[in-house]
Amino acid sequence: MKSVAVCTTTHIVNICRHDGVLPCALQDIIETVGDQCQQQNKDCFSQTKDCNDKRDLRAVFNVLDTMLKDSLERLKTMREGISWAHIGLCGRTFEGSYTQHVAIIRALCLEGKLGASLWLRKKMIWNVVIPDVLTHNYFLNGLCKTGELKKANWLVSEMLYCGPSPNCATYNTLMKGYCLINNVDRALDVFSTMANSGVTPNRVSCNILVHALCKKGLLEDARKLLKEILDENCDKGRSNLITSTILMDGHFKNGDTVQALAFWDEMLQRGTQMDVISYNVIIYGFCSSRNVTVSYRYLSEMFKSGLIPDVFTYNTLISALCKEGKIDETCYIYSVMSRMGVALDHI
Repeated sequence: MKSVAVCTTTHIVNICRHDGVLPCALQDIIETVGDQCQQQNKDCFSQTKDCNDKRDLRAVFNVLDTMLKDSLERLKTMREGISWAHIGLCGRTFEGSYTQHVAIIRALCLEGKLGASLWLRKKMIWNVVIPDVLTHNYFLNGLCKTGELKKANWLVSEMLYCGPSPNCATYNTLMKGYCLINNVDRALDVFSTMANSGVTPNRVSCNILVHALCKKGLLEDARKLLKEILDENCDKGRSNLITSTILMDGHFKNGDTVQALAFWDEMLQRGTQMDVISYNVIIYGFCSSRNVTVSYRYLSEMFKSGLIPDVFTYNTLISALCKEGKIDETCYIYSVMSRMGVALDHI
C-alpha cells in the first residue's frame, strides 16, 4: 500500500508541475491525497484481518484493485479541476500582472529610473504583452528629459514596428526633447514624420515649434509656420492666440516692436479674444523698451476688456518704474495691486 501512495503522490507532483500549480497549493494536494491513502490503507487492512486466517489472497488483490481504480478516478477528476482552475488563474494573473507592471513602469519613469523601466518593458514583450501608448509616452518623456534622444528615437521606431502606434503626444514629446537640446531641425523632421504618418498636429505641436524657432531668432520661419497653421485652420481660436503671442514675444525680445505690434493688430482683426498672457507680453515688451507710458495704455485696455491683471503684470510695471527711478509711481502701482487683492510673490 505504501507503494500505491508513493505512486499517487508522484503522479500528482508531475501533474502540478505540468499545470504550473503554486507550491502552496501543491503541498495541500499532496497532504490531502496522502491522508486519504493512509485512511484507505487502514480501512483495507482492518477489513482483511478476517481473511488473514484463511489466507484469501484473491480478496486482498480485489481490494487493492478497487483502491487503485478509485485513486485513478479521483486523480482524473482532480487534474481536470486543477486545469480549469489554472486557466482561470492565468487569466486573472495576466490581467493583474499587466496592470501592476504598467503602474510600476510609470512610477519608475517618473523617478528617473529608466533602466529598470526599460528592462520591465522588455520582460513584458518577451511574454507577448506590449504596454499601451500612454506608458510608452512615459518612457519618452523620461528619455527626453535626460537628453537621451537617440534612445527616444529608437523607442518611437520600435512603436512604429511592433506597436502601439505613436499618437500626437508621442511626437510632441519627441519634438520637445529635440528643442530642449536646441536641435530645431530634427524637431521639424519629427513634425514632418508626424504629418506623413497620418497623425494630425495639435496646438501643442505648433507652439513647441514656434517657440523653438523664436528662441533661435528664426522669426521668419516661425511666421511662415504660423501662416501654414492658420491657413489649414488647425485648432482655431485658442491655438492661434497662443501661437501668435509666442511670435509677438519673440519679436519684442529681438527689439522688433513694429513687427510685434503687427501680430497684435492681426489678432484683433481676426477677432481673437485676448487673454491676460497676451496683454502681459505686450506690456512687458514696451516696459523692456523703456516705454512705460504705452504699457499704461494697454493696462487700461486690459481693465476695459474685463481682464484682471495678475502678479506678473504688476511685477513688470514695478520693475520698469524702479529702473527709471520713478518711486512715486512705483508706490502707486503697488497700492493698486494691494487694493485689487493680488498676492505678493517672493520676487
